[in-house]
Amino acid sequence: MTISLAKACLAVSLAARCAVGAPGQTLLSVDAAPLTTFRPRTVGVSSLGGAGAGITAAADVRRLIAPRSPDSSAISAVMLDASGTLAVRTITDSGTSAAITAATGVPVTTPAPVAAAYFSPSGTLVLAYASAGSTACTLRTFTGGAFTAAVTAPFTLSSTPARVELATRPGSNEVLLVAQDSTQNLAATIWNGTAFRATETLDNAYTGGTKRWDLAWTPSGTPVVAWVRAAETALRARHLVSSRWTTPTGTPTLAAAINRVTLATNPTFRTGGAAAAIASDSGEIVVADIGASSWSSAISIATNADTTLDNPLDLAFEGRGGGLVCAWLPGTADRASLRRRDSSGIWAAATTTAAMDRGCRRSGWSRKTPPTAWS
Repeated sequence: MTISLAKACLAVSLAARCAVGAPGQTLLSVDAAPLTTFRPRTVGVSSLGGAGAGITAAADVRRLIAPRSPDSSAISAVMLDASGTLAVRTITDSGTSAAITAATGVPVTTPAPVAAAYFSPSGTLVLAYASAGSTACTLRTFTGGAFTAAVTAPFTLSSTPARVELATRPGSNEVLLVAQDSTQNLAATIWNGTAFRATETLDNAYTGGTKRWDLAWTPSGTPVVAWVRAAETALRARHLVSSRWTTPTGTPTLAAAINRVTLATNPTFRTGGAAAAIASDSGEIVVADIGASSWSSAISIATNADTTLDNPLDLAFEGRGGGLVCAWLPGTADRASLRRRDSSGIWAAATTTAAMDRGCRRSGWSRKTPPTAWS
């Protein structure tokens, strides 16, 4: 199960088959049956629009990502199906394009080693993915309805990547790529579509699995990677400062072992900053601000996070207003909890969404309702 925020839009996905395209206000979800059909839905201020016309993939959709350009209205549906085929469809007001295949032979695992982001401000889509039986991490760009030739990230991994992620640098047409293999390597590099820089193995003894690391850029352009090894209570992090990956000051230490970390940057890159939400085995959630070379303002905002469902957790800035929202699933509730911090740094009391049927994990996705209090 995952939980996902995109500005003031909340989606709960039970099998990585639900993606939030907001702030373009598009929610994509895969039908319960057949799993070959996914549908765009509009997200209103206080309600969820009806499902759009079904879009059929060639095989069951196992991973669905909906990256949105921070500089335009462009949204893409990036789909990995059960055969290991990775394809892209572009979504516009007038409809959805035909699928264009980017790769075959991508491992169909959970999570699948696939990531997508847009260069800013050019609006070019970037894909990163692994191939079964290979230690390489491949990148391609998609522009003008076609993919460029595949390139290989220059870091060294010892086994097939288990997870890959991309993060867009504000206004610079660069992405940060981080990949993790199953043999304790966590590596990073930065790519501008032509050249790589700042390639580094951040940890060669990583034991945290696929849930205990994340990446982001600060609005000022500092790339950040945060992670924790299994059973550790102190968060690890690296910031790229003056071409060197350095350890920041002020990273939080929790009372119990950390089992999840997620980072967020204001999607407008104009107000707010970067922040992290860290969850522990005891159900505590701590949120901290991320600066260019230090972390600050760590505060415990909850003690009831679910520790049995991969600890679903997400964090997002609202946009121009600079508010910050954290969402999680409480351990004993049938609904998601949320807390909001306003632009002056004041946290409101927790609120909850409408009830959700946890039994629907069988079908792969659950309903989503944005609270009217966010309007």
